[in-house]
Amino acid sequence: QAATAIVEQPSAASPSAGSSGSKNTQANGGSVGDRYCWSQTREIVEVNVFVPDGTKAKAIAIDVSEVRVSVIVGGVCLLEGEWEFKITPEEDPDWEVRDLSGRRAVRLTVRKAAMPGGLSVVVWWKRLLKGEPEIDLHGVEGRKQDRAESFKKAWEEAHIRFREKAQRRKRIPIDIGGEGSGQTGDDDMETTCS
Repeated sequence: QAATAIVEQPSAASPSAGSSGSKNTQANGGSVGDRYCWSQTREIVEVNVFVPDGTKAKAIAIDVSEVRVSVIVGGVCLLEGEWEFKITPEEDPDWEVRDLSGRRAVRLTVRKAAMPGGLSVVVWWKRLLKGEPEIDLHGVEGRKQDRAESFKKAWEEAHIRFREKAQRRKRIPIDIGGEGSGQTGDDDMETTCS
């Protein structure tokens, strides 16, 4: 029998949760069934993987790479898969065991990888892992404004690079006259099409 994961995206009016009490742990993210909830900012992705009560840090093994993640607790794999987009892995990933809304959870925080080409484009993730349920990106706070600003900045950067490259080009004189014709320029050039 197949299991179904339900993605819930909190509304702006939903109550805040978490140990800080000041932010919604699913802001710009969602929750996948009883397995985990996640959130994102422009640069960071945070996932809270629910673990059995009483779980201690020494029972947890976390493996994070540029493209994959796995969270194993007491020999049982609770989260494994390929990130939606690449991340910038750290030598020592940022994680902790904490209480979250009356449940025990492993909080893992990773940094989104920069887009190729050095452009300052913000990528909002539809889901945490490939193959998992998606969220509706229209509900992501600041997305439309961020997208317009990011596109404008990327467009301006591209134009600056183009102008700089064009200024560095060397002019190359080209002799368009035939051999021995004496023509060296476009003085009396006549163009015909065959």
